[in-house]
Amino acid sequence: MKRYLAILLVVLVGVSVWFLTRPTVPAIISAEPYTEFHAAVERGRPIFIMFTKKGCRACLAMYPLVEELIAQYQDRVAMIVADLADEQTIELARNFEFRAVPHFIMIGRQGETTTLTGHVAKEELQSMIEAGLVWQP
Repeated sequence: MKRYLAILLVVLVGVSVWFLTRPTVPAIISAEPYTEFHAAVERGRPIFIMFTKKGCRACLAMYPLVEELIAQYQDRVAMIVADLADEQTIELARNFEFRAVPHFIMIGRQGETTTLTGHVAKEELQSMIEAGLVWQP
């Protein structure tokens, strides 16, 4: 009986340590992605969206790159990070077709749309954003 209690204690401690140290979703998640999207459309701004889901390891790996891109482009592009656990995000996601996360969408100045899915290089994301910023009257 003592042996089972010792094993149970070890398992409980292990689970507790894992729970407290597991990767969490950073603070870059947009508060109101659907509202932000429509506000950007009304202003005619290019829009970058990252669709993500809590617990997605590839999403967690991409967050540092997306944070850098937000710092670099937020003055020229509406940067939205949308978690699919949120009602507004589900409403926003209905406008786009995709099957996996992380999913990146860039809607350019002329309404052109470029997408990438999965773990991608920062340079690919930068190229996608820069292409959406090109203005051709």
